[in-house]
Amino acid sequence: LKLQVVLNESNADTYAGRPLPSKAIKFSVKEGKPEKFSFGLLDPPFRVGVPFNIPLEFQDEFGHTGQLINDIQPVLEASGLSLHYEEITKGPNCVIRGVTAKGPVNSCQGKNFNLKVILPGLKEDSKILKIRLLPGSPRRLKVKPDSEILVIENGTAFPFQVEVLDESDNVTAQPKLIVHCKFLGAPNLPVYVVDCSSSGTSILSGSAIQVQNIKKDQTLKAKIEIPSCKDVAPVEKTIKLLPSSHVARLQIFSVEGQKAIQIKHQDEVNWIAGDIMHNLIFQMYDEGEREIHITSALAEKIK
Repeated sequence: LKLQVVLNESNADTYAGRPLPSKAIKFSVKEGKPEKFSFGLLDPPFRVGVPFNIPLEFQDEFGHTGQLINDIQPVLEASGLSLHYEEITKGPNCVIRGVTAKGPVNSCQGKNFNLKVILPGLKEDSKILKIRLLPGSPRRLKVKPDSEILVIENGTAFPFQVEVLDESDNVTAQPKLIVHCKFLGAPNLPVYVVDCSSSGTSILSGSAIQVQNIKKDQTLKAKIEIPSCKDVAPVEKTIKLLPSSHVARLQIFSVEGQKAIQIKHQDEVNWIAGDIMHNLIFQMYDEGEREIHITSALAEKIK
């Protein structure tokens, strides 16, 4: 700032060839205290339970870039979400660090939210940040049927409905999300495998569960897990395997007079050529040695 003495009539800064007195004052101008703020460059995507940062840029009442000096406690709000943060840094690079959002997002494609950031003490103390929140990392498996004990017949397959969920119980998907089911308790049992990488949910099924020479109920274990996700606890189900109700054994008797004689496998039967075989009795049994009632429809299948 220069202060200069001038002549009143002409504003000349010299008189009689000599310069009139002057004084130069050096000073600097700095920004005022923060009155408003805006958001810096964010780093999407945003996922449930995964921390992210919100950079802040401050301005004084004339729009000059400023910085946060005083302590301030931000307030974060978004309808339907639980929001927390770790800290806010002061100085030229102000950041709300470690922001985590938890809540329902409806689908693997995520959901849009209006995140309101309030900085108490500023003249313009709030701003809306529009974000799209995606499901978070896999945290647990949901398997249907819900029952811990499942009852099935020998020789049948059992489908499971599986869902991979994040910590807010949203269905979530990511690459290499392969779900396995191993059956334990007998030899040569199948392994079910399904890929949930694209949708986070699917039907887990495979070939029939077949145990040889089963005469009574047998207990198996089904262990359902995601081998690539060590943080996701396996789900175990108890399988009560019942002997099949389908025909497993056929007995044939030939009635001669008052006596019924069993015809066994590879027995020789003497019969007159061209004569009709008659007086035969059939008995059918399932795997549990329970006799099966022979209906007309079932009798027609005997050849």
